[in-house]
Amino acid sequence: MTIYLNIYFHKLRIVIKLYTMKTNHFEKFSLICIICLIFLSTLCAQKKNKEYVKFTIYTGEEINSGTDMDLSIKIHTTGKNHNVLKVPSVSRFIDGNALERGDVEKFNYLLPKFADIHHISVSLNNTIPGWNKYYLKTIIITQASGKTYTFNANCWIVGKYKEDGVVKINPSSVTPKPLNKEEYMIDVKVVTGNKRNAGTNANVFLTLNTENKSGAPFILNPKINGNAFESENIDLVTTHHQLFSDLKSINIRHDNEGVNSGWYLEKVVVTSQKGKMYTFDCNCWLEGDNNGQTLYPSSTLEAIPPKFKKVSFESGVANKYLDVQWGNTENNTPLHLWPKNGGRAQLFHLEPAEENYFHIRSDLKRDMYLHIVEGSNQPKALVVLWEGKGRENTKWAFEKQTNGSYLIRSKLGTYLDVQWASPKDGTPIWMWSKNGGNAQQWKIIYNNYNSRHNYVRRRG
Repeated sequence: MTIYLNIYFHKLRIVIKLYTMKTNHFEKFSLICIICLIFLSTLCAQKKNKEYVKFTIYTGEEINSGTDMDLSIKIHTTGKNHNVLKVPSVSRFIDGNALERGDVEKFNYLLPKFADIHHISVSLNNTIPGWNKYYLKTIIITQASGKTYTFNANCWIVGKYKEDGVVKINPSSVTPKPLNKEEYMIDVKVVTGNKRNAGTNANVFLTLNTENKSGAPFILNPKINGNAFESENIDLVTTHHQLFSDLKSINIRHDNEGVNSGWYLEKVVVTSQKGKMYTFDCNCWLEGDNNGQTLYPSSTLEAIPPKFKKVSFESGVANKYLDVQWGNTENNTPLHLWPKNGGRAQLFHLEPAEENYFHIRSDLKRDMYLHIVEGSNQPKALVVLWEGKGRENTKWAFEKQTNGSYLIRSKLGTYLDVQWASPKDGTPIWMWSKNGGNAQQWKIIYNNYNSRHNYVRRRG
């Protein structure tokens, strides 16, 4: 018995000639099963690389806009693997009369997956003697991901018998893949001051001024449970907003309604969809004719994604690293300078402490953090590993420099510093007044990818 097996792979036909001699029924059945499995696996592999693409075609409303001819579409994609994907016949996917004047035709077509569309070409398949024409208004192509291309043609496609009339159309607009509702959410924290009668009963409105210019004001009160904007209160609002990458300023105001409408606003903190935190200090009364303020960021801090929280600190002194002395995990273990070795004594975790501040935890032991000895705010105070966190001497802020490095400032006011800027192995780490020298410059190395990333902290 001789069996021919045809396999189509990337449009290439492969013919395999199988010989079987003196086979029994079980062997024949086994061979057929193997062939079926090969066929099914090939079919699945081909379908995996394809997607259903939605086409919407708008025919014009001019006189004689429709046509009895068929329409074909070619999609010219971009990238290294530039391909031309064909939809040879539109009418076959449409019930009833297709491409009539003023009609909107919709259908799905299975195509190989592609990244982006450079342009499309549309033509009439002319099979009737004489001149034929069709007025194409718009074609909308939507990928399975939701990315949508709009092609505004607004022109006649004219062809002669057996000669296709071809029109090339570039995209008029491209709409990116739609986001989930959660991806539009921002967080707003409003801090009312502790002055006498600082709270307000008025309605408070917030406007975000982004790189997309000014948005529409939205009211905050209905989004807060209970009494809003009371003295010394922190009110939290989560709401959706148009996507933005940079927040230039905000405008916050109230409508002077109600008794005691005057309001002492301390600050507003806005966290963007990407986790970027903007702090707007106000510390002023909003009342009467001065019931609104335009505020600019006093600080900006990018949230660190969880996968980036394990870091090392490379000093500006001889490119050596912040290191826990001898990898010890006892209380009062000093921090010192040491060449890079990739060990856990040089790995740390950044844990949010409060707005703009982080705790720095050693990777050696879960509850061991960087402390300033005796909570001193004076220069020359040593930095050690100690159990626990929460006090001011365990909170650190990161101030970005123009060269990409950071000054690491304690909440007590002094800065992490290499003693006397010595490059010697084992040089102690202590605190010093700000000077911006190499001994105070640290590059944050994100160890998940063994590469440097910009951890952004900007003041002013």
